[in-house]
Amino acid sequence: ISFDVLGTRVCFINCHLATHQDKTGDRNENYSEIVAGTKIGGTQQDVLNQFHHVFWMGDLNYRLNYPGQDEKEREPTKEIFDTILQDVEQEKWDKMFMHDQLAEVMRQGKAFIGFQEGSYEFKPTFKVKRTKEVEYTAKRTPSTRA
Repeated sequence: ISFDVLGTRVCFINCHLATHQDKTGDRNENYSEIVAGTKIGGTQQDVLNQFHHVFWMGDLNYRLNYPGQDEKEREPTKEIFDTILQDVEQEKWDKMFMHDQLAEVMRQGKAFIGFQEGSYEFKPTFKVKRTKEVEYTAKRTPSTRA
């Protein structure tokens, strides 16, 4: 969705990027394809250069990569999962953010260049048991972005 408000061009992008722990490269490629392939208004510019403000949202699927975690494994080891749960319960958001795939991709300039994120101070949202208020399952490493 895009629109112009008193000469300020605004665009909202919603997407669902590649899933699973080991697909960071695929998510980065999905991002690049969206940037290059989204043409609005008949211009040859990529979508990031057509607007004053771009708001990007959706299920980005970037995960947490804790030290010692094998990125190719979809399920974290019990030790890593327990460490993540402990960090969640102790609300160690800054520590968790240090291991966030999207934050690392942005630091490295591989995707979402020039975007800014607000801080997040909430529990990860991925793979919780539906029967409890918030109870994580060990099937996947929690994701910090819904």
